[in-house]
Amino acid sequence: MSQSNIKVSIGPGESFFRAQNDYDGMFKVAAVQMDCKVGDKKANMIKAEKFVLDAVDAKARLVVLPELFSTGNYNLATDDLSELLYDRTTNFIKDLAANNDIYIVGSFIQKISVKLVDERRNTTILCGPGGVMGVYDKVFLWRGEVGALKRGNDFEVVSTPLGNIGMLTCYDIAFPEAGRALGKKGANIIVSGSSFFTQNTWDFATRARAYENSVYHIAADRIGKDGSRPYCGLSRIVDPMGKVLVERSEGEGIVVADIDVEYAKKVRDAFQAHAISGDKAGLLMSAERKKLGIDKPGGMSSVEDLG
Repeated sequence: MSQSNIKVSIGPGESFFRAQNDYDGMFKVAAVQMDCKVGDKKANMIKAEKFVLDAVDAKARLVVLPELFSTGNYNLATDDLSELLYDRTTNFIKDLAANNDIYIVGSFIQKISVKLVDERRNTTILCGPGGVMGVYDKVFLWRGEVGALKRGNDFEVVSTPLGNIGMLTCYDIAFPEAGRALGKKGANIIVSGSSFFTQNTWDFATRARAYENSVYHIAADRIGKDGSRPYCGLSRIVDPMGKVLVERSEGEGIVVADIDVEYAKKVRDAFQAHAISGDKAGLLMSAERKKLGIDKPGGMSSVEDLG
């Protein structure tokens, strides 16, 4: 593989260059499924670290944690467990990524400054071996977040040695526009940490965002309950054809799968997912699609079908 350099942000005003010569497009990724004890950051971080290290043992290079893994979903109207951007949760993720030479995605409630406690956001960060690489503020806020949090105004894609990673958070995945924005910015992988209740919506949304954008989707969901309503779990890894490669049906733990970024690129080129829109989409039947066997009976369903 030829060597190329990718500029990676590691903090305010800092950057470094890492040679992209360690990967050939295929590597292991993991999603963590866990219950969270509301408000107990220490206990939640101890648990999250265990599962991340399990993923490291399984040779995963990218690990995704559930939404608000360090605090759980607390009452935003009455409690404040928010942190500054470079504070306890960020430092936890950053150190864990650096110490294990991996990439980790996690989220927390961020307060913009000590003085502006009311201006909080649901913030997802991506950390790599060199530090913080990307920051994303949730755009589509859920019921209790509306009025309590400030929504984000853009969708973040981060170039890494593993591929281009787009970040979403929980309710974001229910909206096709969110995934499409990431796809149009060149994402090969979408990561989403969630606290999802509705199993049917989770099932089709996680697969649809992968399929319609020709990307892998690493979707980590919580289990347990807040009040009487249980989270659905079913943390999973979905391929660019919308096929669930692996999922966790119950209990805490991790799911791990091999993904191939070059395969995602081939699928996108074949489908021309973001090259057309409107009525033209129904007319697309390229020679490349035929060559790859997408239009033959049975279609294309695995990496092996691409050779």
